[in-house]
Amino acid sequence: MFTIDEMLSKNNQRLAFEHFATKNDGCGPDGMHVSELEKYWRMNHDQIISDLKNQEYQPGIILIREHMNKTGKRRNIASLNVIDRFITRLLSQKLNRYLAPIFCENSYAYQDSKGVMPAVLKAKEYVELGMRHVIEIDLKNYFDTIPLENLIPEIERYITDEAVLHLIKQYLFCDISFEGKISRKTQGIVQGNAISPILSNLYLNDFDKELDESKLCWIRYADNIYIYMDSYEKALLVYSELTERLERRKLTVNKEKSGVFDVSTRSILGYDILIRNKKVDVRKHIYKSVNQYSNWHDSRLEFINGRYHITSDGILNRQDFGLLFENEQKKHYIPVEVSDQLNIYGNVTLASNVLQSFSNREIKVSFFDKYGRLIGSFLPEKTKKSAEIILVQSKNYLNEDVRMDTARRMEIAGLHNIRANLRYYDKKHKGDFKEKVDAISGYIDALNRAPSVNDMMLLEAKARQLYYTCFNQILETSDFQFEKRTKRPPKDAINACISFGNTLLYNLFVNIIWKKGLDPRFGVVHASNKRNQSLNLDFADIFKPIVIDRIIFTMINKKMLTLLTDFETSNQGVYLSREGKNIFLQMYEEKLKSRITIKGKEMSYYQLLESEVQNYKNFILTGETYKPYKYY
Repeated sequence: MFTIDEMLSKNNQRLAFEHFATKNDGCGPDGMHVSELEKYWRMNHDQIISDLKNQEYQPGIILIREHMNKTGKRRNIASLNVIDRFITRLLSQKLNRYLAPIFCENSYAYQDSKGVMPAVLKAKEYVELGMRHVIEIDLKNYFDTIPLENLIPEIERYITDEAVLHLIKQYLFCDISFEGKISRKTQGIVQGNAISPILSNLYLNDFDKELDESKLCWIRYADNIYIYMDSYEKALLVYSELTERLERRKLTVNKEKSGVFDVSTRSILGYDILIRNKKVDVRKHIYKSVNQYSNWHDSRLEFINGRYHITSDGILNRQDFGLLFENEQKKHYIPVEVSDQLNIYGNVTLASNVLQSFSNREIKVSFFDKYGRLIGSFLPEKTKKSAEIILVQSKNYLNEDVRMDTARRMEIAGLHNIRANLRYYDKKHKGDFKEKVDAISGYIDALNRAPSVNDMMLLEAKARQLYYTCFNQILETSDFQFEKRTKRPPKDAINACISFGNTLLYNLFVNIIWKKGLDPRFGVVHASNKRNQSLNLDFADIFKPIVIDRIIFTMINKKMLTLLTDFETSNQGVYLSREGKNIFLQMYEEKLKSRITIKGKEMSYYQLLESEVQNYKNFILTGETYKPYKYY
């Protein structure tokens, strides 16, 4: 096992500094910021190292704060002085190197090359073997209840260097400050200390070995234990036996969250296991956001940011001064005073007086077929544009120099955002996309020299085709394969997602364009012809990579969509099912609500889209410079 000298080696220090270089510039209870750590260490490291080797180092008081997550669950989180964060990082790096190899294969938490997804896939493997019952054991307040008198002997089995042992004990029996009172910790380990995760694994390592010796199909992730079995009766006996074993280790099983369950009714580490026609798949569990106005239930009506989505069949009637949507499952009152757009994806019957309400309240309505394609829209008469704005837009469209310059800016912005996506995933995949990034840069240079709008569109099409060749690597899954972009109909699940997402974005920009007083028929890159909407396509091409594509990558990589339940085949094409559309719509609306900082100003993505259209409007009306949005 390692010594104090190995822990304090130059190489171990370098790795620790590299770790802190990736962290936010947080401040410890002592007032020091992370950015000041390296300078402080250079000035004081001789004395600190001497104290550590001589077992004279005294850690600072650890500040404990109560934290509540989005579900309302409370837990205590520790804040250490920055220098103690550095020392515990040095210690944890060596503990991980030497202790991780002794842990069982099915222990997945807090270890390199392991984590949530490997644990979930192991669970899927058990279910595929016919294990349809799961024992779930949740340890109540695990970190806070680990008995130190039992943990210390476990540590001493592997750590023999006296200085290292002394240091570990200093951080276990530490001084803590909670709600203004200072006390000595005598039970449990501190959540927030870098050494706590691996020590939590160490304390349960013998229990893990017992599970292995029992030949059980098990998984442990921190304080969550899952055992998969083929018999409910056997599972009950095993559950009782394991509960007793854990209690003998002075741990408390949370009986409210523990028990024996059917695997199809449970989620594991935030993922659902789906079983259909003897096939097994996993999908990210969709948690309902606490700030939504209504739940995603059987009647499938959702309201966010003034937009309603109706994705199932029903009847829409006028009631008093509002609207009522109803079907066999539920009734929903739609307050038209806070609505400005309604998107209908199901087979909805409209009462004769409903259109009058839409018109009076200036609510724009869009209708989509079951494949997610736009059928048509209802536009209230009050929102029709004046001749003045139409003349200004047509003047700019007919001015070849103005149109060329604006189109060039839009096309370059769109490719810039594609390149930004590839650069992000190039960093994540450690250089897989560098050649593609350079090629996109070449297309951007060529756009600056393109002699016509048609030539620009050709360059953009080639760049997008190159971009699409990276999708399979970005998606990191063999379940979803993408060969090329196909439309009308989409030929695979990825194309189905792209088509549905792009349609949402096209329709959203139409709504914003009308709201801002412009006419969507006058495009810039896309020609104004028999098509009744062109300008929305120009704006959407700029934002597709950073809105729609990012949503798709997130949903598939986090297994929020599965081929078993969220897609269907019809008319020789692949489309999102109703359930798949609801998942996509929820992620889409969450993306529009999420915040981004632009030039020091924080705004939502929806506000960003609105500002893009407003900037363009300012340009055509006042001549103000128009700079399409570029993601950095």
